[in-house]
This record gives sequence, structure tokens and C-alpha cells, in this order.
Amino acid sequence: MKYLVLDANIVIDYVKADKTLFSLVSQYVGEVCFVDEMLKEVDQIQGRDEASELGINLVLAEKTEEQEAERRAADSSLSSFDWLCFFVAKRLGYCCVTNDKGLINHCRSEGVETIRGGRLIIELCRNGGVTKERAKEIALGITKANKWTDGAWLRAFNKEIDAL
Repeated sequence: MKYLVLDANIVIDYVKADKTLFSLVSQYVGEVCFVDEMLKEVDQIQGRDEASELGINLVLAEKTEEQEAERRAADSSLSSFDWLCFFVAKRLGYCCVTNDKGLINHCRSEGVETIRGGRLIIELCRNGGVTKERAKEIALGITKANKWTDGAWLRAFNKEIDAL
């Protein structure tokens, strides 16, 4: 089974678009994990119990990882939460799910597999977890909720979904 550690922005996008995504992704693509410490960054999830109800498996960062994340964030474009996501993915051999270009580049340079949040929804559709129409609705919801996505992203996403 594939294990996926999501960064906070992916979790926020998915919560806003469709809270059922976590359990669907776990069933059809790979087990959804999130670093416990990062719950502080996600106001949309009210603690460990709600995360579990949504199908998110919480993983703990090691104390040394937390300390190193804080240290590195001071001189980096990556936040301490980005660093935690990276450290946990690397240590556990998980795929890092993020749209953050800096985090993607760092993961790749260190041999950590990455996938973007939209790509994960495409894989969910490819594997039968949602219909093409539902995948497009989810992507539209993400676009409406996330100022960093735009019409060009949505058109490219829909084109790829249509090609499945």
C-alpha cells in the first residue's frame, strides 16, 4: 500500500472542497496521513478526533525533526510545517502531497516522492473513487476556495480528467 503525507494546504483545500476526499483517497489511492503537530495550522479540523473521523491518519514527528524544522525555517522559504512534512515523508518513505514548489523541489532533491493535490484527485478518478463529473466539481471547489488556483489550472485539470 502507498502512504501519502499531506501538507497543510492540501488538507485545507480538500476540507473546503469535499471532506469525503480523505477516506476516498485512502480507499482508492493510498493511506492519507498528516503530521499531528501540523493540526495547529489547519483551523478547518477541530483536533485529532475529527481528523480520524475524516479518514486522516495522524503521524508523529520526532522531537529532533520538530527542532530541526524550526531551525531550518528561520533561513528558508519553507515553513516549519513544510519541513516537518518533508522530514516525516523522508523518514517513513511516504509520498509527500503538496502544491508548494519549494517543498516539491526540496523533496525531489532528497529522493522523496511527491505528487500534487490535483494529481491525487486525478488518480482517485482513474481508480474509480469518483466519477469524472465529481472530480471536476471537486476541482472547481478547490479553485473557488484557493486564491492560488485559477482558470488555467482548472482547464488543464478538466482536460486531463476528460482524457481518462
